[in-house]
Amino acid sequence: MNNKTLLLTLSFTLGTLFTNAQSLSGFQWGEGMGTPDLSWTAQVGAKTYPEGKIFQAADYGLKNDSTQLSTAALQKAIDECHRSGGGTVEVAPGYYRIGAIYLKSNVNLHLNQGTTLIASEDIDLYPEMRSRVAGIEMVWPSAVINILDAENAAISGAGTLDCRGKIFWDKYWTMRKDYEKRKLRWIVDYDCKRVRGMLISNSRHITLKDFTLMRTGFWGCQVLYSDQCTLNGLKINNNVGGHGPSTDGIDIDSSTNILIENCEVDCNDDNICLKAGRDADGLRVNRPTENIIVRGCIARKGAGLITCGSETSGCIRNVLGYNLQAYGTSSTLRLKSAMNRGGTVENIYMTQVTADNVRHVLAADLNWNPSYSYSTLPAEYEGKEIPEHWKVMLTPVTPKEKGYPHFRNVWLSDVKATNVQTFITAAGWNEELPLQNFHISGIKAKVNKAGSIIFTEDFHLEDVRLQVEDGSRVEKKTIRTHKSISAMKTTWNYSRWLLPFFLCMLLSVFSNNAQTLPFRLSKGAGTFRLGVVCGNESCWLDQCSVKKKGQAYTIKDKLWKEGEIKLIVCPLTDSNGFIMEISGERLPEELKLCWAFGACDGADDPAVTDNSIPAASCFHNVFSIEGNAFTTYYGESMKLRTVHGVSPIGSEIRLSDGHKQASPLAFIQLR
Repeated sequence: MNNKTLLLTLSFTLGTLFTNAQSLSGFQWGEGMGTPDLSWTAQVGAKTYPEGKIFQAADYGLKNDSTQLSTAALQKAIDECHRSGGGTVEVAPGYYRIGAIYLKSNVNLHLNQGTTLIASEDIDLYPEMRSRVAGIEMVWPSAVINILDAENAAISGAGTLDCRGKIFWDKYWTMRKDYEKRKLRWIVDYDCKRVRGMLISNSRHITLKDFTLMRTGFWGCQVLYSDQCTLNGLKINNNVGGHGPSTDGIDIDSSTNILIENCEVDCNDDNICLKAGRDADGLRVNRPTENIIVRGCIARKGAGLITCGSETSGCIRNVLGYNLQAYGTSSTLRLKSAMNRGGTVENIYMTQVTADNVRHVLAADLNWNPSYSYSTLPAEYEGKEIPEHWKVMLTPVTPKEKGYPHFRNVWLSDVKATNVQTFITAAGWNEELPLQNFHISGIKAKVNKAGSIIFTEDFHLEDVRLQVEDGSRVEKKTIRTHKSISAMKTTWNYSRWLLPFFLCMLLSVFSNNAQTLPFRLSKGAGTFRLGVVCGNESCWLDQCSVKKKGQAYTIKDKLWKEGEIKLIVCPLTDSNGFIMEISGERLPEELKLCWAFGACDGADDPAVTDNSIPAASCFHNVFSIEGNAFTTYYGESMKLRTVHGVSPIGSEIRLSDGHKQASPLAFIQLR
């Protein structure tokens, strides 16, 4: 670094962005596996939000009295807000008993903290209508809250929707015992008409934000035949007071451009599930689920953090999940279908996952749950009149090959997992219908069993490090590959890995807004730290002798003997940010300059007592790396903030573990 000068610019923006316009190129997908096309991510999520006058629901007769039915009063407030051009309907803290509510265009239903809407247990208060449920179109009760044929609507606030669904759970378990005796397992879910928590149907630009949804009679929140919706900060708990069957948390059903972020789901079935219709009816409708982002979410009890299927008929494609946690759910990534579903599940990308106490890291099955998936009419019903939805379920797929599903182009990387029952169960149907083009890389897991991979084609395992309790290895059968990188590296060593990440770079630099090192940007825009590496030694510049004069810094240390490192920081005039010039005199030739940046959490960090970058505040930072430049995205989806940085040409930018800041050498992991 002797007599070398480096320049780096950094700016940050605090504002509202209604797109996820980042290329998201900073994800690590594995050596030699290429970079997935994520250009579609720019268009997901709601692009508008209701604005206008505030309407107090109390002014329309809504009273804090859970002993009386408040449906009419709340609906009157919503209707009046809609007729007046839109705005916000506020529900004051209290307890309100309701039946089916129908939200309208341009209306935001705001549930204040301390507000609880209690769903009535009377099924007659949920008028039946035509909808799609569990993959087929049929007549079904309305949900507790319905957004139908609407645009630019929202539900917000820290309140609660308590659906009191146990009465429907008990009804189901009673019916199921009887139906199984009569060989009718395949239809009991459809005959037992249970009330969904929330339904968004045939709508656009819908936002659900910050509230709690609990004890839903059937699915929690279904997004059906809709486009550009955002679900942000929802807390869903369907495991309160009983065993809720088929109580999925979030179901995206033949919908497009959906953003799910910062949600926490505890349920008895799939936590976050993507669906596209089933069997002959799903193939008739033929509407895909595509362009889905799931990020910053936590799955607790359930059947899968992200599940694709089993309703796959209309195809599921372009799904990106990252910065995710799974605690107690069945699988981190679950793909399931049946041989009468048809459709293709493809372009599934999942990375940056922490999991504990899960059954599988990856589960993929083309022939899932036959007793539920295949419909057969018992002989005693032949020649008798049966319900219309029975006929729909019994309609065969012709030709039968049209019902064969396909799973292909799946990328799963950067997973740290403990207490896993089985690492992987991945099975195609046969040699003619395999799982195709799966890329599994950067896996570190402590598992009881290794698992199996059966009937696959181009199935790649790279940098898979397992500690296996029973000493088994992954069983492989009938695997076809056209490439040379399908080997798995297995080790029996294990250590814990922590999730927060932030940027590091060699031979480069970055930011300022403070009087001393490290540099902490204003308005919570992040922390920037400089360091040097010389051979097997390293140090952070904030640990050295620093003299400041104006915007110039002179830094000395025994590591570079009589030499000096000089910094000059110049503020930008057209944005929040700066240009930093770094130069050196009489420095060892092998001396390398590095920097670290992270902790963009939208808030200042007065609690930080040392010079390190607070790793906990890096958790929801998203980095997009483009050559010698990068962009960091952070904050809420509707108020997304960005930091942009440009480093010298030839710099190497990569992600590193925020918990490894003991020294720059440990952080950048040169050895």
